[in-house]
Amino acid sequence: MGYERLDPRAPAGHEEEDITGELTRAMQTALQDPGSPRWAKNFWTQEEIPVHGQGRLGKRRP
Repeated sequence: MGYERLDPRAPAGHEEEDITGELTRAMQTALQDPGSPRWAKNFWTQEEIPVHGQGRLGKRRP
């Protein structure tokens, strides 16, 4: 449902983190839509949170 709401031209030329953010937003909007299936209320979306303190910085963090 989230992919269907995503503009197919939007990901072109963007960083992976930007695409993930837009997809997460689209998925959350789809899940909260009153027209969504009843099972959608049991799900949520969240971007991955980088793990700190393992000797890696920035995008190299797990």
